[in-house]
Amino acid sequence: MNTTLRLKIKEIWAGFRNAYTRLPFRYGRVTLTAVPVYHVAITAEDGQGRRATGYAGDCLPPKWFDKSPQKTFRQEIDEMLAAARFAQQKAIEVGSGTPFEIHQAVYPACLEFGDARGLTRLTAGFGSTFIDRALIDAAGRLACAPFHRLARENLLGIDLGWYHSELSGLAPAQVLPEKPLGHLIIRHTVGLLDPLTDEEIPEGERLRDGLPQSLEAVIRFYGVHYFKLKVWGDVEKDAARLAGIVQTIERNVPGPYFCTLDGNENFQDAASFLRLVERLRSEQRFRRFFDSILFIEQPIHRDQALTEASGQIIREMGKVKPVIIDESDQDRRSFPRAIELGYRGVSHKNCKGIYKSLANLGLVQHLNRRGGGYLLSAEDLSTLPVPALQSDLCAVATLGIPHLERNSFHYYRGMAHLSDSDRERMARNHPRLYRMQGREAFLDVQAGQVDIRSLQCQGFGIGFDLDFKSMTPESDWKFESLGL
Repeated sequence: MNTTLRLKIKEIWAGFRNAYTRLPFRYGRVTLTAVPVYHVAITAEDGQGRRATGYAGDCLPPKWFDKSPQKTFRQEIDEMLAAARFAQQKAIEVGSGTPFEIHQAVYPACLEFGDARGLTRLTAGFGSTFIDRALIDAAGRLACAPFHRLARENLLGIDLGWYHSELSGLAPAQVLPEKPLGHLIIRHTVGLLDPLTDEEIPEGERLRDGLPQSLEAVIRFYGVHYFKLKVWGDVEKDAARLAGIVQTIERNVPGPYFCTLDGNENFQDAASFLRLVERLRSEQRFRRFFDSILFIEQPIHRDQALTEASGQIIREMGKVKPVIIDESDQDRRSFPRAIELGYRGVSHKNCKGIYKSLANLGLVQHLNRRGGGYLLSAEDLSTLPVPALQSDLCAVATLGIPHLERNSFHYYRGMAHLSDSDRERMARNHPRLYRMQGREAFLDVQAGQVDIRSLQCQGFGIGFDLDFKSMTPESDWKFESLGL
């Protein structure tokens, strides 16, 4: 009989790597060129006195967790780090328990911490996700079990009813697929500045680094046929941009293709976005494209997205295409509130919380048993190797989501931000997930898919100890090191 793991936190360490894009990534109202990648290592001890270190990591991006125009990138990073440090202090204070019991203590405390300091709940909750992910990784190493088994057999002590009362008494095995996915379809992001054809790239801006730069080159190089399209928030501008994207896709993808639209909160109200949807629906040039749209993601700013006024239009829009929340997924009540207003789904991101995603998947299934067409999607926030990328892919495999947005492999140059040691161990432990080119390593996308079977290793998809000695300790890292 399986026993829920109880862990005692012995030590927490944090460090940085800086990562630089090969292409500027425009999303929402910001263009990303450099980002710090924050890592947390937690050493935990089980009831038998055995110890293991688990890892978590994520980039600290501008204008996603908090889109206030008054805040600088430096201020946003300071707030994200404050939330992460508080989460670490709270975890040490809690000391021991099942991984989910520690989550139940740390996550609400982080939200209270953020509320008292004027942080968004996305920012405040982000801090606790590092604790969750690192403890899951440590638990898997101690139990010699991959994340799928940890979750399915509930070795983590998960209580789905703590998130949604409708799920009280429901075991994770009743929600999760029997087996994790072995391959995932890549949904390629088309950013707001991305060139669509090779011809439109000025001669002086061509990278010539052996990797695709334009959308048409990406399709040829990786064989992708799923796409995530960013929109500006201006109907005329978006219609013109989407027309060019559609022409490029339909000229280069030989068979069916599928798309999602991401508003990135760029529309100030639901009515303006509805005008774009009706335009796409009515014009002949968008006919095939409109049929390909799987769902629409967070078009309205979070300040307005969950209001009754927005809900009236979202319900109308939902009759045509499902609309889901992403940035509005601030806490445990966000998805239920969104459902009341007519939204049909929510995104999974490890940076918003893997336990929340497990519970949201359960709620989606509960609603669909009653008839509804609700969904849980998988979205990227430039998750970079090792821990962020691999743990997120591992989570999506367990959640059973067949395709996911994945953008870091295109906008960054492979694994250039890693140490030689991490790159070599990564390639050795996951030879089908990455391809080596000399001393460089890249995500191996073939026919639009990645092979993730190797992520069913002990822990949360990582499978080896990270080279923390090559990172910059948190106390030594400076914002100026980004060179922005």
